[in-house]
Amino acid sequence: SLSTTTFPVSLPPRPAAPPVAPPPAPSPSTSSSKFRVPPLRSTTSSPSLSPTPPHTRESSGGGSEKEGDHHPLQDPQTPFLAPPEPISTDPLRVQGLGSLSVLPDSLIKKLMLYLVSDHYSLLNPLLRVSCAWFQFASWEYLWQKITAFVDPGDFEYEHSWRFTCQKLVHKKKKQKQELLSGEIDRAQVVLTPSQFVSPRSFYSPMMFRHYQIASIPLHAYEHDTLHIQRLNFLGEEDFNNRFDVPRFPCIMNDIIPKWIAFTEWTPDRLIERFPDRLVKIAQGNLGGKRLLMTLKQYWTYARVQRDANPYYVFDSTFEKRFPEMMNEFEIPPHFWQDLFSLLGHRRPAFRWLVMGPSRSGTGFHTDPNGTSAWNALLSGRKRWAFYPPGHVPPGIAIDTNEAGQIKDFQAPSSLKWYQNVYPHLAPHERPIEVMQRAGDMLFVPSGWWHQVLNLDETVSVTQNYINANNLTDAVDVLHMRNELQMLQYWLEALRESHPPLFRKARTHMKILDGAQALRALDAEKEKVKELRKEIAFLKGVDVE
Repeated sequence: SLSTTTFPVSLPPRPAAPPVAPPPAPSPSTSSSKFRVPPLRSTTSSPSLSPTPPHTRESSGGGSEKEGDHHPLQDPQTPFLAPPEPISTDPLRVQGLGSLSVLPDSLIKKLMLYLVSDHYSLLNPLLRVSCAWFQFASWEYLWQKITAFVDPGDFEYEHSWRFTCQKLVHKKKKQKQELLSGEIDRAQVVLTPSQFVSPRSFYSPMMFRHYQIASIPLHAYEHDTLHIQRLNFLGEEDFNNRFDVPRFPCIMNDIIPKWIAFTEWTPDRLIERFPDRLVKIAQGNLGGKRLLMTLKQYWTYARVQRDANPYYVFDSTFEKRFPEMMNEFEIPPHFWQDLFSLLGHRRPAFRWLVMGPSRSGTGFHTDPNGTSAWNALLSGRKRWAFYPPGHVPPGIAIDTNEAGQIKDFQAPSSLKWYQNVYPHLAPHERPIEVMQRAGDMLFVPSGWWHQVLNLDETVSVTQNYINANNLTDAVDVLHMRNELQMLQYWLEALRESHPPLFRKARTHMKILDGAQALRALDAEKEKVKELRKEIAFLKGVDVE
């Protein structure tokens, strides 16, 4: 019977491919109580927001991809974009899961992650229970999370995440025994991956979505829309008047080729130069701890992985571990003014080394603290999608405060957005898109929503900054987040070094304080009004 059928516990070389039956059509809707997805807004007045879809366009051939407290890469199964999940009535699933078959797959996944986060050995017995439990317990997504939780930086990807995790567990057991015995065990533990035969007729919509995103070809996105200007020999004053002041993205392609980094910052060259230097991964593990891997370990993983949401390097402290690299690029003169540098050691992270394989990237976001950014691509190709300030991208769930300002948001991975949201957009609702090539420096103005999809193995460096043109944006964000101590320290530094800009920032802050006071007064008036209504209701008196 299915309840007693046993399966080999040997390690598979790759995740089982679910049957390729199409899942229900996705819909960009949300059922979250905290977050809401804004309606699609018409942008017909802007002709630049009307590109044709990738699959209908002929080929003609991330700026700031940031880590943060609410990073879109944390979980590719972003629930607010998924339709109501159907519960399969497949006999293998019903019999194999027993009473738990009434639960959707996403909830079973969360229960398993909760149970195995501290007791990952529980997955091995589940492999012997039934076809259904074997399918769940051998799912690569779970083993990836467990591997990162067992050790956020001391593993080397090999064959599959399950194989990698088992090898890591054996290594840790051996180290523990050596500590207890005081002797080094020189015997090598050899694990041999074996072939895995997938059970017939088992279908999971959730697993299929992961498999579909991990297998989607990228050739439909390998073209340039020419929505953003590419410029050579753009002077500083010309850049300021045409792009920085009006806040519109552009690409400058005559700066990076002069850098040493343009030839030295390729994946192979970096592995050759710094094989054992650590880099920080954007995604965290189940405990919220960021992963650290050596360059050699990371690119070994990146070149063989089949993940729906590949690990992506976002390293804001690389200059401490790669001091040699700091002399191989320079800040362009167009971005000379950097007012946040006045904060000294109090300054938030502002410069990142970014690396990743194809299909990796970042979901929609705006740059932190009202900053603008430049993104220099040294190797590979990236596809960018933009929406202007005030135009929340379709499919993004937002949470606003009483003033209507966005204080939190959730976004899917860039590839998932292209897969689930983009096909449902009318032409005037589609983003401004551009393909960034090696040697291109992309300017991302403050307030612009943007996402990035890597089409190749990519290496880039990006930096955020505040200048006179986006000064008030930074004041807005710091004031909204109530970071008054940091704001006050910054204003004092501005008073000494840039008196005119200090007066501009101080005046804007007074306006914000006044608006906040008025909102508080209106809120108090509403409370008094509601209280009077309640009293009148209790007395049986009608109140207008």
